[in-house]
Amino acid sequence: MKHNKLLKGITATALALTVPMSMLVVGGFSVSAASGDENVSEGTKIYFDVASTDWKNYKEIYCHIWRADGTGTWTSWQTRKELCKKASDGLYYYDIAKTGNADEILAAGSNNYYCVIFSADTGVQTYNTIMNGDCLGDTCYMTGNVFENPEDSNKTCAEAAWKNHPECGAQKVITSTGKVIGNALAAGTTDVTLAADFVIKYVSDEGVADTHKTDMLGDIVNALNVNQVELEDCLKNKIHTSLLEGSITEESAQKKLATIMDVIDKAYTFNPEIDPYDFNVDGRVDVQDVTAFQIIIAKQQASGLTEGIDINEDGIIDVQDVTAFQLYLAQQAA
Repeated sequence: MKHNKLLKGITATALALTVPMSMLVVGGFSVSAASGDENVSEGTKIYFDVASTDWKNYKEIYCHIWRADGTGTWTSWQTRKELCKKASDGLYYYDIAKTGNADEILAAGSNNYYCVIFSADTGVQTYNTIMNGDCLGDTCYMTGNVFENPEDSNKTCAEAAWKNHPECGAQKVITSTGKVIGNALAAGTTDVTLAADFVIKYVSDEGVADTHKTDMLGDIVNALNVNQVELEDCLKNKIHTSLLEGSITEESAQKKLATIMDVIDKAYTFNPEIDPYDFNVDGRVDVQDVTAFQIIIAKQQASGLTEGIDINEDGIIDVQDVTAFQLYLAQQAA
């Protein structure tokens, strides 16, 4: 395979840091997942504006909080520890001391380590809302926006946001149909890692791609404005991490990575309907597109194809068009 050497040369120092299950470093403090909450005070409440919803006939309101990376010990869904109390008509509050992790959340500060869902005993609920330590004392409310459910495209989910913390809103994810929803990234995730995780999910360890899903990658990277080189590096690191952890064999890693690189090449294939000169499909037209254009021409010449943009309008698509493109960029800069 043309990519069977790609795993070599990737060192462990390039790997993303992981968060241990039993300990999380937040705000300069090392905080146990099972906090004693000795520092808890009245500043540990968060509020939910039920009046902003169309919820009816409910008797109880609940608050479910968890660490966005899935680690730690947290309360179970709609148990007594998750019960909210009524503050006033249409306004409920939840004391995070009930989670057993109040010290950790207090120390988190502006780090978006957590997700929160408010729900009612009737079955209605908000979509995952990013929360950090600074959100304590703030009020969460329903915006009226509705998203495609990330796991089931036949369902929808309702957006919630914080009144005073716009950096913490609906969790940004990619749905099963390749749509990007939400606006807030959990700590440790980026637009690049979102795209990378989507690819990994739909390419098996045997190197077989679910093309119904992976063919969506072109639209995803355009929506996220993800650079191809950054995406490739992220995926190499993720595969190498899996190899070091023993969750995948070297043979499977090579097969999976080779297929992933083919998927990426296809996703970044030049699409003139997006921008006729954005050859590397990164949302910009600059000198990097010259290199991408040269690669496109080389591939076309090798395969005998003649389609493309005849920039110098001489009836032939060749290296002279590269020079014409360079002149075009120079003129635009001037």
